Amino acid sequence: MRPAPLTPVPLTPVLLTSRLLLRPFEHDDAPALATLFNNPSVSMGICSAPLPFTQLHASARILMIRAREVAGKDYVWAIEGMDGTIIGTLGLELSTQRVATLGYALAQDFWGCGYATEAASAVLNWAGRNLILSEIRAEVFADNPTSARVLAKLGFVETGTSARFSLARLDADPTRTFSRSELAKIGM
Repeated sequence: MRPAPLTPVPLTPVLLTSRLLLRPFEHDDAPALATLFNNPSVSMGICSAPLPFTQLHASARILMIRAREVAGKDYVWAIEGMDGTIIGTLGLELSTQRVATLGYALAQDFWGCGYATEAASAVLNWAGRNLILSEIRAEVFADNPTSARVLAKLGFVETGTSARFSLARLDADPTRTFSRSELAKIGM
């Protein structure tokens, strides 16, 4: 009996918007990722980045991203500005077969420019066309109303509150949870 052929694993695709290039992380991106997450204003907004965030942390994170990508568990993009500089990261973590969690971080110099909304719109559009999802979730710390507004612009609805431990904050702080389950609106 012949073994069944292997199904190719879908990898993180390259996405292009009017101002941004979203692409998979490469090992050479470790210095830029370390710079991004070593800024306390950025790392305090996410749960999984310790402070300080060194180049070794960044290298390990990129290896983990690629391993989870090959396993079909994550899609994570480096967000490049028009000059080729990495200005952030955005990811979809597939928590169950039909549910994903959206997360993003932008360098502080690029806050308030619409880049998070633009990048997330591209990813949600791609997900609506390529993934079979019934729901996409997101979570923001309660002291980050700007990120909550980004999610609202993207059609997410607040569903509750909780507390999450943050490696940068070294504490569990209140978060607001959001959900987007209308499949027709996932591909904006």
